[in-house]
Amino acid sequence: GGILAFIAVVFVGKGLLMFVQSGYKGYLQAQLLRELKAQLFDAYSGMDHRHYIRNNTGHFINVINGQVSGFFGSFNSLVGFLTKVLTTLAYFGAALAITWRFALLAIGVGLGILFLFKYLNTYVRTLSREKSREMSHLNKLLVQTLQSLKYVVSTHQTAHLRSRIMESIRRLTDYIFRQNVASAFTGAIREPASVLLIVGIISLQVVVFQEPIAPIFVALLLFHRGMQTVISVQQQWQATMDAIGSVEMVDNEFDTVLAHQEDREGEVLGSLSKSIEFEGVHFAYNEEDGDVLHDINITVPADQTVALVGESGAGKSTLVDMMTLMLPPRTGEIRIDGVPHQEVDFDSWRDQIGYVSQETAIF
Repeated sequence: GGILAFIAVVFVGKGLLMFVQSGYKGYLQAQLLRELKAQLFDAYSGMDHRHYIRNNTGHFINVINGQVSGFFGSFNSLVGFLTKVLTTLAYFGAALAITWRFALLAIGVGLGILFLFKYLNTYVRTLSREKSREMSHLNKLLVQTLQSLKYVVSTHQTAHLRSRIMESIRRLTDYIFRQNVASAFTGAIREPASVLLIVGIISLQVVVFQEPIAPIFVALLLFHRGMQTVISVQQQWQATMDAIGSVEMVDNEFDTVLAHQEDREGEVLGSLSKSIEFEGVHFAYNEEDGDVLHDINITVPADQTVALVGESGAGKSTLVDMMTLMLPPRTGEIRIDGVPHQEVDFDSWRDQIGYVSQETAIF
């Protein structure tokens, strides 16, 4: 009766520990996903407009949705990797206590297998990076097409865009296929590697040392389970490498976007009471291409209607973007009620602005 009760307690305790472990892992995963998405959104909301227009919407959507999910998957695989490492240490630790000679041999074989797998891990890591870049490129094409679908269809651009999209899909699925082949290879050798180790140990015991097998039966079971977990360690690490491209892209995105944040703090403005003034303003989207606005000197009085009239590409939208302080001048100064643009609190100024934007889609 006591033994049965002990067995029952052990397995119930095991179930409770597994529940606690899985529940805590789920909590950490949810927290990670929440923090990543929230921090990325905040970073995107605060980036300067110049950085935004140098990129594309598809890239940002890919990072905050696709790549963050890959980051999340990598965390899950890393937790599995650490769990398998602890399990492997437990199996080989028990085997060392029973027969240290064969245990050291098995550990050496296991480390050798993991060493050989480093080449496969490098290959998988490269595939992951290429896949992440291709996902960003494909997302850019899809978002551009869907955002301007009427323009694309009405000007018969569908076939041209479809060829580019299908080529991107082909490259992406090729990377995924090669990742799956690498994963299948690792999974397929798990059982053979374990069995070959057992056969080798039995051969050493019987042929070389000419000793009976019975004394090492328990150790053989531990070796078998230990070698299986060694391959599982590799599987989990390989799964982590499968998503390393997402981890690196998200990390690089944080570094890049945080380096291009607007300096929004300054003098808080009340309601516009005087004017918006441009004095000697020059502006260039890219200094190498030269200025698109030259020596602008205008005054927009408060409480009056002012029209900006000019041909397409004359710079009307750029002027409006400069009035909202989305684009700073290259040289010159913009003053709002006499306050220079560098000293304005952006939020207090933009709270007063409302306009209908018209963006041109160019492919």
